[in-house]
Amino acid sequence: MKILQIHTRVNEKEEVSEVYKDFDYLYLTGIYKTTDFSKEFNKRYKLDPSLFSIYNHYTFDISLEKYFEYNKGIIVDYIPNHLGVQSGFSFGFDGYKSNSYNDIKCGYDGCNYWLDVYQLNYQKRETIDYMFAQLKFLVGFKKINGVRVDMANLLLKDIYNYNHRVDTDIDIFYKFIKDIRKIRSDFIFIAEAYSHYDDLINVGFDYVYNIEPRRNLQLKINQNKSLVVVDNHDEPMLLELKIKDKDLVDKLKELSNFNNTLWYLPAIQGYSHRPSANYWNDRDWHKDKDVKKIYIDNLK
Repeated sequence: MKILQIHTRVNEKEEVSEVYKDFDYLYLTGIYKTTDFSKEFNKRYKLDPSLFSIYNHYTFDISLEKYFEYNKGIIVDYIPNHLGVQSGFSFGFDGYKSNSYNDIKCGYDGCNYWLDVYQLNYQKRETIDYMFAQLKFLVGFKKINGVRVDMANLLLKDIYNYNHRVDTDIDIFYKFIKDIRKIRSDFIFIAEAYSHYDDLINVGFDYVYNIEPRRNLQLKINQNKSLVVVDNHDEPMLLELKIKDKDLVDKLKELSNFNNTLWYLPAIQGYSHRPSANYWNDRDWHKDKDVKKIYIDNLK
């Protein structure tokens, strides 16, 4: 299985059309409406609001129809750990939110972005019902085949209890996945995670991110359940790791041997820098044609 991650606020239609046939699924990043607070904050600090805090999973910022036209499976984000402070939903933990720009400090090494979100409190029945309703809404789109669950490991019971100093007695995604399976048994759940891979598989996730093979190809992984990250919006792209062309060819060949892989369209197109949640507004993206050719040749 090969998944293509598309940054919907960066990648042009021509870039998608050039490579989509080589993939089984299109994972769409940046599709939800960003809160006004995050937009204004990001304008102030010359950052783009593409992947910052959202109101909810009901309000799209783009039309999904143009991606349905490719006749590929569609994966979208589901963000259960946090919502924007302007979401209108009040069942978050105190101390993680702010409506004041003065509380958000930016320095040489970045900004403490997390003050523009609520960390959701799953001890509240209202939170469980509200977030499950949004997941169910996404499942209702027959042309959406699955969700990539943002920061999934933070919702594991033990991690959640430790981080928030609470004592919940259930893994929320064990319940969510079990209940969704009653509605659509073929709906795909992908966990974004950087630890506790086996625990996420045990609660029902179909696939779990695994970034480790980029660093250590000899590492033994669960080939059936691991989604090996070739490139994505969170990690430095292979090009940014100063890999020489010949080494990039070899690295891509080796990563392609895994059963399930995630590819990032800006990397494939040879973008010299990774478009992430905080790329500069109106950036002139430099594209390396030689790097693009290496990726395209590998895909073919």
